Amino acid sequence: MKKKSIIIVLAVLLGGSSAVNAANSFNSIDTSITSATKQQPRLWFTIGATGGMMSGSMPSQNLYGSSNATGIIPTSGVTGGSYGGVTAGFKYFFGKQRNIGIGLGVLYTSMQANLVQDSFHIRYKETDKWGSQFAQLLTVRSGNIKETDNLQMLSIPLTLILKIPVSEKVTFELEPGILYNVSLNSKLKSESGVYDLEAEYDFTGSSSIPVNGGNYFNATTTSNAWLITRKQAVAHGSTDGGSAYLNTLQSQGFSVGSMVTPTSTNNNNTFKAGTIGFIFKPSFIWHIGKSSNLGAGMLITASSYSQASSNYRIFDRNMVYNSIFGGVTKMNVVNVGFTISYEHAIF
Repeated sequence: MKKKSIIIVLAVLLGGSSAVNAANSFNSIDTSITSATKQQPRLWFTIGATGGMMSGSMPSQNLYGSSNATGIIPTSGVTGGSYGGVTAGFKYFFGKQRNIGIGLGVLYTSMQANLVQDSFHIRYKETDKWGSQFAQLLTVRSGNIKETDNLQMLSIPLTLILKIPVSEKVTFELEPGILYNVSLNSKLKSESGVYDLEAEYDFTGSSSIPVNGGNYFNATTTSNAWLITRKQAVAHGSTDGGSAYLNTLQSQGFSVGSMVTPTSTNNNNTFKAGTIGFIFKPSFIWHIGKSSNLGAGMLITASSYSQASSNYRIFDRNMVYNSIFGGVTKMNVVNVGFTISYEHAIF
């Protein structure tokens, strides 16, 4: 009121009603701007959905633990995948213009990953059904192992929000921030793999007949070893590549077999909680009402996860297949997709 009175007095002194009208118009515009600024809400509740493509890498694997394993196991890879998710949270803006703020919420993501483990041959220490230690030989006969898994991820995003006006009804928002990853679980959906299981019992310094609980493992093959292998069977006249020999001994309880497939699977794995990731969300916001907004944009997240896998076997002597994720000690996941949201003002 004081500001208005001073302007009107000056207008009268300077020359009449037209100046007074101009002063009133100026005051009206000033009041409208101030009123509009006060009407911009500070706190918003937001919900949304997201979906797109996921990619992953597993730079660290421990497929056969600390079991004196020898051989070459190529690193597994995620050949492709997709994700979908939902998010909910709050946005709070500072200052008169409400153009800088922070966001806090929850992000739930469901991902489908397609994994490939290249063919390998490995030799490692194993224990048979009678408690005796021996050298287990495992060979992938199917060319490679293909696996499809579903991953469930729960994260808490904390973002800095920069709002840039585009028009009266549209603003552009940039949201960089961090993710606190609460949990990541994987569940095997399908796998394909065919294997040969062979064995070596080394009788150096012992009788040539295994006894329960004996130690017949040797890091290398010696002349005193009992070889339950395809090569040994062929050398002694096998005409089917040693398949019958391996399968006969399998029926007697030995951990061997020709072209075997899993009798069961171990599907579930849990990665360590509490890792930190990154999130970036550029989006356009449409103001559809005084207290309602719609948003659409991109969502990019990147996180790393780890777990311990000291005694993992991708395929064990009981013919149980264990998901590749069980042997991954470190994994990187990147999701890139689109997001849509609805926002409602609280105050």
